[in-house]
Amino acid sequence: MNYVHPYSPLFSYFDFQLSQPAWTQMKVLDFGGNVGNFLNDPSCKVQARNYTCLDVDQTPLEKGRELFPEARWVYYNRFNPVYNHQGQLGEPIPRFETNFNAIMAFSVFTHTSEAEMIFTVSNELLPLLAPGGFLAFTFIEPSYLENFIARRLQDYENVNQKAVIRSARGLEQFYYLNHDQITATAPPENQVFRHMVSFYSPNYIQNLFKEFSPEIRKSALNEVQSCVVIRK
Repeated sequence: MNYVHPYSPLFSYFDFQLSQPAWTQMKVLDFGGNVGNFLNDPSCKVQARNYTCLDVDQTPLEKGRELFPEARWVYYNRFNPVYNHQGQLGEPIPRFETNFNAIMAFSVFTHTSEAEMIFTVSNELLPLLAPGGFLAFTFIEPSYLENFIARRLQDYENVNQKAVIRSARGLEQFYYLNHDQITATAPPENQVFRHMVSFYSPNYIQNLFKEFSPEIRKSALNEVQSCVVIRK
């Protein structure tokens, strides 16, 4: 789909949220890592040879490989309602010959259904962690909807922004679709969108993953994304 994202500085974001762990020797999986902006952060302490980027879009992976040839760049053809309309529904994450000390996912589950987030975290990502490792992934809180819209005013020329914001009031979980619709019901799993963002309150996320004792970190460093940390 050719979505190259200029997100930065991602290492600094996770380093802050995780209270500066010892990254130097960690084997890291960047789930949905695009062009490897985690590595491209000037503050990054992870060695490229210990970094693996997994994404459903080939174009940013190819660019990342040019930037960091020592790292590992893995494509998998999984359907995503925004980023990979031609992918296979439920395509499993490829197998790896090693487990990871750290798995990060920045703004990945903000573009999937709740059901896919739960299954991917519980059944696919957590089993990839080495003992003592951690998984950190981001989510956007409902209280940030107005801020989120304000950052993208160019996309809302014909949208009643106030009506959209009002329709989300009181909801702990909802999907924001195509810039103009709020719904608490997950869309059909094979439906495609120009724009789809999932929102969850911290309490909602806490209850979804309570069996894993998740730690919630509020948004930081000028990002609207809050963070979930699950340790093994």
